[in-house]
Amino acid sequence: MFVPAVVAVVLGIVSLVRRMDGKPLAVSGIVLGGVGFVLSIVLAIVYTFAFVSSVTEAVESAGADSGFASPEPIPGEDEDAGTGEDAALPGTSPDDPLPIGTPVTGEGIDGPEWQVVLGTPVLDATAEVLAADPTNEAPAEGMQYAVVPVTATYLGATSGDPLSELAVGFLAADGSQYSAADSFVLAPAPAFTDNGELLDPLGTATGNVVIEIPIDGAADGLWATAPGTLSDAYYFRVG
Repeated sequence: MFVPAVVAVVLGIVSLVRRMDGKPLAVSGIVLGGVGFVLSIVLAIVYTFAFVSSVTEAVESAGADSGFASPEPIPGEDEDAGTGEDAALPGTSPDDPLPIGTPVTGEGIDGPEWQVVLGTPVLDATAEVLAADPTNEAPAEGMQYAVVPVTATYLGATSGDPLSELAVGFLAADGSQYSAADSFVLAPAPAFTDNGELLDPLGTATGNVVIEIPIDGAADGLWATAPGTLSDAYYFRVG
């Protein structure tokens, strides 16, 4: 509306100058053009104000579900973060060991696969280990043989190998790790390694496991087992 109003004023002035006999019509054009010019300015202001008001209202009314608003933190969300399925299971951290003798279950691809129980270990069983077999060599200097009884039950649906699918170890107070796989000696009977056959569902294997551990701080260390090839390690304290 602003441009036609200006054009009307200009044409009215030109007509007034060139043709005095058309003065009434020219004056009317000038008046109407001036009125149109004023109205165009007023309407432009009104439209601008209405547009700004509508945009402001839309932004202010945007809720948490809109793309303009930043999501607010939900009260209690952080507090509940450690209670879901991703929360660490008791005993899976050396800082939170279980009492020795606590049964632990390892999950496989299709669900629970192994349940393992570590019995009370004999920290210095060097004499018993050397007497178990004449080929057993003495432990290294500063080390001793410890024996821990292990009971494993297969919970899977097919068959399980307790000798290859389970792990038993010792975590010293200084953080050093010692595994039964590193001890090349035969355990006193009944030895866990005697369970050479695969286990059927709910089948059980029981026996002693030998681990060579440091003499110093032996009572302060933790015992550990991984009940299955996909399972986290569990830690246990003695006493």
